[in-house]
Amino acid sequence: MPRLFGTQEWNQAVLQEKVAYLLGSMADASELALAFRSSGIREGFARNEDVENEARDVRLEQFTEAVTLLLVSDLVAEAKSLFRDPGWVLSGRPALNDRVELGEVETNIRQFVRLTLFATLARQGRMRIISDELVFGTDRGSLRLTRKAESDPELTSVLPTLYSIAVASESENETLRYLADRISGAWEESDSDLFDRAEFQLLGIYGIAPMAHEISIDLPQLFTRFNGTVALRELERNYATRIRQMRKDTYHWERLNPAGDLIDWVLLITQVAVIRQTVSPFPWEQFNPTPEARFCWELARAFE
Repeated sequence: MPRLFGTQEWNQAVLQEKVAYLLGSMADASELALAFRSSGIREGFARNEDVENEARDVRLEQFTEAVTLLLVSDLVAEAKSLFRDPGWVLSGRPALNDRVELGEVETNIRQFVRLTLFATLARQGRMRIISDELVFGTDRGSLRLTRKAESDPELTSVLPTLYSIAVASESENETLRYLADRISGAWEESDSDLFDRAEFQLLGIYGIAPMAHEISIDLPQLFTRFNGTVALRELERNYATRIRQMRKDTYHWERLNPAGDLIDWVLLITQVAVIRQTVSPFPWEQFNPTPEARFCWELARAFE
């Protein structure tokens, strides 16, 4: 089973205590949001939905930290069980245990991306287009990206991740075409170097440019499988470098509190999509991968 190099030195009792604390304190997220987040909320000017949205963001941070500790420590099965239940983030308590239906939940961009990514890892649902809105449906309810969120420039930066989520969740072609069209529109309007980033170059792995051309969607030919594979290798190298830097800070590393993200979620969902769709970038095993890159692929295979 996958284990990130260096975590074998961690005290497992301390790790379980920290995970339990992070999950157990999620019910207090509303109070944390009031204490640390928006001044409008603290001064009583915000609407109830704004307070709840802030609380969800706090719970999302805590939940992500908890499952990350599990994933890098060879506790994948425990993390999977948490991924199946968005109630932790949405309400601060497990919904599945209480058989609570989620209904239709509006989310901001960050919540939508992370929660649909988690659900996709656990094979819980698919992304759909309903009335020109992105919706991720599950057996227990659905997550909807609000129209207000869809107009946010932040959406452009996460379009490649949403595309990988759609591929990995085996969403319908209509969803992939919709996202390809949004990416095309962002390309036409963009005057930055955003599309030179590895996260966008990764799209070439899926053969997105020829597919888009067939349905008259204009996408740059830089989205080739070769460029996508090169971008994938770049993300792997960057991830390995970050982890090694974190391990050098032994004080925080040994206390299970490294100053950075132990999981690269964009890299992980891309690798899962590649494995599930049998897309064939150059075989990673032939590149003599670093221990960190090997961990990433082994973790992705755990979600196959």
